[in-house]
Amino acid sequence: MEALVSLGNLYLRSNMLQGTIPDWGDLILRTEIDLSFNKLHGSLPDSLAPVLKTVRALDFSHNNLSGNFPLWLGQLLLLQQIDLSHNQFVGAIPDTLGDCMALAYLNVSANNLVGEFPLHLSHSMYLSLDLSSNDLTGSLPSTLQHLQFLNISFNNFKGPLPSISTFESHLMDASCFQGNPGLCGDIIHKPCMPHHQSPNLSSKMRILIALAISVVATAIVAAICYNRYLRSKSRSLADQVDQASKNLVEVRHFSAQELSESTQGYSEKNMLGEGAIGVVYRGKLYNGEEVAIKKFKDHITCSREALLHEVRILNKLRHKNLVKVLGCVLNLEVRALVLEYMPSGSLEHYSSLQRLNWAMVLKVALGIANALVYLHHEYDVMPIIHGDVKPGNILLDCELEAHLADFGLAKLANRNTKEASISSNLKGSISYMAPEFAYAAKITTKVDIYSFGVVILEMLTGRGRTDELLHGVSLHHNGSNKSGCYHSLIKVYTCGFVARQLFPGD
Repeated sequence: MEALVSLGNLYLRSNMLQGTIPDWGDLILRTEIDLSFNKLHGSLPDSLAPVLKTVRALDFSHNNLSGNFPLWLGQLLLLQQIDLSHNQFVGAIPDTLGDCMALAYLNVSANNLVGEFPLHLSHSMYLSLDLSSNDLTGSLPSTLQHLQFLNISFNNFKGPLPSISTFESHLMDASCFQGNPGLCGDIIHKPCMPHHQSPNLSSKMRILIALAISVVATAIVAAICYNRYLRSKSRSLADQVDQASKNLVEVRHFSAQELSESTQGYSEKNMLGEGAIGVVYRGKLYNGEEVAIKKFKDHITCSREALLHEVRILNKLRHKNLVKVLGCVLNLEVRALVLEYMPSGSLEHYSSLQRLNWAMVLKVALGIANALVYLHHEYDVMPIIHGDVKPGNILLDCELEAHLADFGLAKLANRNTKEASISSNLKGSISYMAPEFAYAAKITTKVDIYSFGVVILEMLTGRGRTDELLHGVSLHHNGSNKSGCYHSLIKVYTCGFVARQLFPGD
């Protein structure tokens, strides 16, 4: 093994391999490793992290491996499947697993894991999760509706289960929740009911006294429980925010007060634009630097996850035609991104006023094309699908150089197929979305090229995306000036030629 440098797949399943996992030197495993159904023991050493940094499937199930759950698994950003079942791992499931944004399957059943339900996984889209036969405790979170599959049988969970309709999968039944005496709910045919009253009361007075005692006792218990719930929720949110801040060590952290003062209390006169989950303001920091501040809306439940998602992607990207992230603020009250300020605004303001000459059209088209080439083909880890290319997300600096912004809908794609699964909450912008958004389970980098083509057509014609010119009517129908139409067609062909040079594989 020491002589190997790179290996596509390693399958050693169902042998009689014994001993600990050795040091594999500089070997890089590219796709899959399967060492299941052997007699390996010991822990999973930290030295495996660089060896497995590009794998998509990892299976060490049915061995005698022990030790704490490996923290370094969260560093494997491409990982889609993890199976550590039927071993002797101990400890809690680490929060770092939330960094595995492509994770679709996690099986840690039949170990000795402790702690509560991993909140960082409860928000994951279409994740199959098997936590059965451990020593996990506590109540279940209310954010399980997106899980594809869930098995928590034979643990010590308690409290109400979500209704059957909450889960999108039809694969779950009562067996997935058995062995938890404290659980109740329709799916396990055990209703959640208050304490039964005694049926042997014989007088009105005794009934009234019992009712009074029950009401008072219920009120006291409810008050205590509610108070503990509020403190627990506040502590849980604080812990999540604190952990999220620690995970973003490479990002500059601003104070909420500084951002508020830089925008004059998020004044409307400093507003630059507004989207579905946030508002962008112009701000001036204490050092005089002008920035754009994207403040996520308080009432959007997924705003914290959206901010973390956008920071994780933007912080790793380095290209002159992408808007740079300068920092963020993340606490219980404020969630905001601090971005590079673009003094010339968005392309949307120019195209709507038909102020684009040919030189500017070509400059903007080349800038965005270069950004998409970087995202689709040149980013080191894996291709990135932006998912929302439109004039409002194309910002212009003082030299009218185009910069692509707003990575809230960005998806990591498979390096070989350049595909990504569409989650239920993925929504682009109408008229810029490629048709496959409506019917396909997966999208490719081609959806960005489709949106890019719509943007180019808008720039060349000076018409909005809802104009009849962009709905099947000939360019010659736009007026009697056939010479102008001819030159517009030449521009379209020129941009098409440039795009073919930049996107040979799309």
